[in-house]
Amino acid sequence: MTYPEIRTFFSDFIEGTQPIPLKVYLEKTGFNYDEATGKVTSLPNPDSKQIALRKAWINQ
Repeated sequence: MTYPEIRTFFSDFIEGTQPIPLKVYLEKTGFNYDEATGKVTSLPNPDSKQIALRKAWINQ
């Protein structure tokens, strides 16, 4: 069992043809994603929620 949002994510981005919104997801963890270059950089002042999510997702 999981949240319905997970099913939507899989339908849209894994099974479907929509590109994964990397910019949106990376910003949630305090990173910036430049879609033109594909470069990922750390935001200068991530907030406590971004840092907590970063630790949970990538252990940093």
